[in-house]
Amino acid sequence: MTTAREPWLQVLLTDVEAFNQWRRDNPKEPIDLEGHDLSGASLSHASLGDAILRRANLRDANLTRANLAGANLQEADLRQADLTDATLHRVDLTGADMRGAKVGGLVGEGRICLHPACFQNVLYDREQLEGVLEVLNRNAGWHIRYELVPKDAGAGRPD
Repeated sequence: MTTAREPWLQVLLTDVEAFNQWRRDNPKEPIDLEGHDLSGASLSHASLGDAILRRANLRDANLTRANLAGANLQEADLRQADLTDATLHRVDLTGADMRGAKVGGLVGEGRICLHPACFQNVLYDREQLEGVLEVLNRNAGWHIRYELVPKDAGAGRPD
């Protein structure tokens, strides 16, 4: 439901390009979508930099090539969301559920921040972690060797 406080919300959900123009015209207007249900929304190319999306339901949302730079996605539900080529630079994903989300591509303008604080308590699938490590291994100077095992796999083994 759109309120006087959120005149842009319906525009975001129905016409992303019009929303992006509104953002360009109102760069200091805060975008507060905390706790909103945006599941399944088509937000491809949306300009959501610095948006507050804490505890938002973005499950199955299309966020391809969206700009989420600096966004607060703490505890957000991003399961099965498509974040291909999305800009995730400086995004706070603390406690977010990203299981099954598509993250990657990064062939366009997309960027991802790999600062450990951005990923505290984030839930990932094994395939997602392998994808991130594969991208990191494109670095010309370093090669990352890793072994991914479930936390309980080492139970009973000596340290």
